[in-house]
Amino acid sequence: MAEVKLADILDKKHALYQLADRLNWDYLIGELGQYYCEGPGRPELPIRIVAGLHYLKYLDNESDESTVKKFCKNPY
Repeated sequence: MAEVKLADILDKKHALYQLADRLNWDYLIGELGQYYCEGPGRPELPIRIVAGLHYLKYLDNESDESTVKKFCKNPY
């Protein structure tokens, strides 16, 4: 079975999709990667997911838990 990537099913005209395409991810990974790397008791997390969820959290003034739940229902 072929793997389906999130980018393949999202609307590329959506404002949040376009915003994500404009961010300098290499810079963010270089600056923040050390804080989200694998270590005792925690798995490594991709910076795109961490930064995106933080953005959505503050955009909607939500808790961590509600942001993750909303993202699971709607990946925009």
